[in-house]
Amino acid sequence: MNEVADEFKKLFQMINDLSMDPVYVTPQHITDHFEKVGMIQTTDGSVREFHHSLDKMLTLMGGKLSKPGSLNEAEFVRFWFNCHRFYNKFDLKNTGNITKDEFYESMVGSAPDKDTQEKVDEIFNIVDRNDDGKIDFIEFFCRLPQILNMK
Repeated sequence: MNEVADEFKKLFQMINDLSMDPVYVTPQHITDHFEKVGMIQTTDGSVREFHHSLDKMLTLMGGKLSKPGSLNEAEFVRFWFNCHRFYNKFDLKNTGNITKDEFYESMVGSAPDKDTQEKVDEIFNIVDRNDDGKIDFIEFFCRLPQILNMK
């Protein structure tokens, strides 16, 4: 975890350079940085979706944050580490993309309340925005609140 945590600490510092607050970053700072480095684009709607998802996830964490709606370095590292760890549970081949087969394989171990293949198809229809048959981390994160609410 130390190597991954160090990468998230570096990311926090880069984003914090955009902030007027030396301790906290907001969803807007994070979104602005991801857009600046080309991970999300205004043209495909991912900026809006990313920001909405980030707001939603931080709202869910509200009581666990030292400053609601913002993250300090430790919270930022923990938040992104946990998001990536959750993503990697589905990225079984560690390729940086989740295929339908990987998603299906990871779901079979859980006790689905409806047909697993149907559920995987439903998730892919919602999450795979560019219809390339794979889910990258940004697509996954933009739909994370919906994924967590699926029954």
